[in-house]
Amino acid sequence: LVGDVTLQDNSELSIVVSKEYQNLQIGRRCISEMIQLAKEKKMVKVTAQIYPFNTQSQRMFLALGFQKVDEEWYEYKLI
Repeated sequence: LVGDVTLQDNSELSIVVSKEYQNLQIGRRCISEMIQLAKEKKMVKVTAQIYPFNTQSQRMFLALGFQKVDEEWYEYKLI
Protein backbone atom coordinates (compact mmCIF):
# COMPACT_ATOMS: atom_id res chain seq x y z
CA LEU A 1 0.00 0.00 0.00
CA VAL A 2 1.42 3.34 -1.09
CA GLY A 3 -1.25 5.58 0.39
CA ASP A 4 -4.77 6.89 0.03
CA VAL A 5 -6.36 9.91 -1.64
CA THR A 6 -10.00 10.98 -1.36
CA LEU A 7 -12.14 13.70 -2.92
CA GLN A 8 -15.40 14.01 -1.00
CA ASP A 9 -18.68 15.38 -2.34
CA ASN A 10 -18.23 18.47 -0.13
CA SER A 11 -15.02 19.22 -2.12
CA GLU A 12 -12.66 18.25 0.71
CA LEU A 13 -9.51 16.53 -0.41
CA SER A 14 -7.37 14.30 1.79
CA ILE A 15 -4.20 12.38 1.09
CA VAL A 16 -1.83 10.11 2.97
CA VAL A 17 1.37 8.70 1.48
CA SER A 18 3.35 6.00 3.30
CA LYS A 19 6.64 7.27 4.69
CA GLU A 20 8.80 5.12 2.36
CA TYR A 21 7.03 6.58 -0.72
CA GLN A 22 7.19 10.25 0.26
CA ASN A 23 9.34 12.70 -1.71
CA LEU A 24 8.77 10.78 -4.97
CA GLN A 25 6.19 13.25 -6.40
CA ILE A 26 3.39 10.72 -5.81
CA GLY A 27 1.40 13.19 -3.69
CA ARG A 28 1.71 15.94 -6.28
CA ARG A 29 0.51 13.66 -9.06
CA CYS A 30 -2.44 12.44 -6.96
CA ILE A 31 -3.51 15.96 -6.00
CA SER A 32 -3.25 17.11 -9.62
CA GLU A 33 -5.49 14.22 -10.69
CA MET A 34 -7.99 15.04 -7.93
CA ILE A 35 -8.10 18.66 -9.15
CA GLN A 36 -8.95 17.38 -12.63
CA LEU A 37 -11.64 15.10 -11.20
CA ALA A 38 -13.10 18.03 -9.25
CA LYS A 39 -13.28 20.04 -12.48
CA GLU A 40 -15.08 17.17 -14.21
CA LYS A 41 -17.54 17.08 -11.30
CA LYS A 42 -18.10 20.83 -11.79
CA MET A 43 -16.93 21.72 -8.29
CA VAL A 44 -16.06 25.37 -7.72
CA LYS A 45 -13.17 24.71 -5.33
CA VAL A 46 -11.22 22.01 -3.54
CA THR A 47 -10.30 22.31 0.14
CA ALA A 48 -7.80 20.50 2.33
CA GLN A 49 -7.24 20.51 6.08
CA ILE A 50 -3.54 20.46 6.89
CA TYR A 51 -2.35 20.57 10.48
CA PRO A 52 0.19 23.31 11.35
CA PHE A 53 2.96 20.79 12.14
CA ASN A 54 2.68 19.21 8.68
CA THR A 55 4.93 21.67 6.86
CA GLN A 56 5.81 19.18 4.12
CA SER A 57 2.15 18.93 3.04
CA GLN A 58 1.68 22.68 3.38
CA ARG A 59 4.58 23.30 0.98
CA MET A 60 3.25 20.74 -1.51
CA PHE A 61 -0.29 22.16 -1.55
CA LEU A 62 0.98 25.74 -1.86
CA ALA A 63 3.29 24.71 -4.72
CA LEU A 64 0.28 23.24 -6.52
CA GLY A 65 -1.62 26.54 -6.33
CA PHE A 66 -3.63 26.18 -3.12
CA GLN A 67 -4.07 29.26 -0.96
CA LYS A 68 -4.09 29.24 2.84
CA VAL A 69 -7.53 30.50 3.94
CA ASP A 70 -7.46 29.66 7.66
CA GLU A 71 -5.04 28.24 10.21
CA GLU A 72 -5.55 24.65 9.01
CA TRP A 73 -7.45 25.10 5.74
CA TYR A 74 -6.18 25.43 2.18
CA GLU A 75 -8.27 26.08 -0.91
CA TYR A 76 -7.86 25.72 -4.67
CA LYS A 77 -10.41 27.67 -6.72
CA LEU A 78 -11.49 25.92 -9.90
CA ILE A 79 -13.54 28.79 -11.35
